[in-house]
Amino acid sequence: MIKAIIFDLDDTLYPERAYVLSGFRAVAKYLEQKHRIPAQKSFSMLEEAFDRGLRKKNFNDLLQHLNLNEPVENLIKIYRTHTPTLKLYPDAEKILHALKGKMPLGIITDGIPETQNNKIRSLGIENSFTKIIINDIGSGTTKTQGTSFATMLEGFNIPTKEAAYVGDNPEKDITTPHNLGMTTILIRRKNGEYAHVAITKRPDHIITTLEEIMPLLRS
Repeated sequence: MIKAIIFDLDDTLYPERAYVLSGFRAVAKYLEQKHRIPAQKSFSMLEEAFDRGLRKKNFNDLLQHLNLNEPVENLIKIYRTHTPTLKLYPDAEKILHALKGKMPLGIITDGIPETQNNKIRSLGIENSFTKIIINDIGSGTTKTQGTSFATMLEGFNIPTKEAAYVGDNPEKDITTPHNLGMTTILIRRKNGEYAHVAITKRPDHIITTLEEIMPLLRS
């Protein structure tokens, strides 16, 4: 029986593309102010490349196409530290409202701590969770190491077999919690970043909306 649920953050509770575009707008505004390049031009170039599938080298690509002598580190910093405006997925809002106060809820997410904290504050969900753990990828810590799961469940005082982890990435969100004995739930959102990534480790459940968790709790 599931007595605690831990969620991934990006593309599980809110659309990550919204954060990406918010960061692109912040970068485009900076380039307009410093280099007088119309913000809409830079933003459109970044959005088009992202939709084309470009990842990680987006700002290098932009600076090259604009022929700008600007350290890429400046753009990365603006992107990572900007204050976004984000909204929960409607189903995430419903499930958190339904479960808050009824069982321990947690978030385990990988990323830059300042970036992830900015997202959480923008979503206004700090008080919806019993505990939130951010694995700092800058220090080489990730969910796959399992430490963050053990730490959270110890704080919950819940056996691993009575806890579930919900995430969208088949490569990072299934194997580790499964090996720990947790129930694994993979959410496959239509336009999610990992919606078409092959499932290498079969989760216990595959859902398309977080509202499908409720029947699992009653079973």
